[in-house]
Amino acid sequence: MKHSFIFLPLWLLAVPLLFFLHVAVIIFLPYPFSEINVLATAVVMAVIITESGAVVWWTFCLFYLFDWYTVGPFGLVLSAAVLAALVLFWLYRGILSNREFWSAAILVAVFLIFFRIFSAGFFWLRAVDQSGLIASLFRSVTVEIFVTASFVSVWYLLLARFLPSLKVTHAKRMNLYAKN
Repeated sequence: MKHSFIFLPLWLLAVPLLFFLHVAVIIFLPYPFSEINVLATAVVMAVIITESGAVVWWTFCLFYLFDWYTVGPFGLVLSAAVLAALVLFWLYRGILSNREFWSAAILVAVFLIFFRIFSAGFFWLRAVDQSGLIASLFRSVTVEIFVTASFVSVWYLLLARFLPSLKVTHAKRMNLYAKN
């Protein structure tokens, strides 16, 4: 909690920059690389670096801005992202607590899978037109997961060389089933 005042101005600056970087990647990069999900990369790297549940709130702020520009009804993408961030944080603290590049790749893949499952479920519940949604979603998501997981792995390996906090160690595990 003592570091939240330090990270707040950084995140207030990072949220719009990440949004514009995500849009720039989609617009300017060619096909396989335009599927890199910069927002998911930022959320996963924030969970690994900070090991804080505040990342769920940062995800809320990041996807709140992103949800203004989506085609569907407001709040569906935001809700799916926050729920996926909760699953991601639980998975990181309870199961995948070691700090290695493959762990980061698995975390981003799980985040994207749950994000797409939740958003497709919310769109289905909202009764948004879904003609051809499942077939195109499966193709798009598999490419997005592969490219984003590869990007996160490379990004993690580069950051691990410069940030001593990312050296291969085990994060603090949460005992999920202990009686307090």
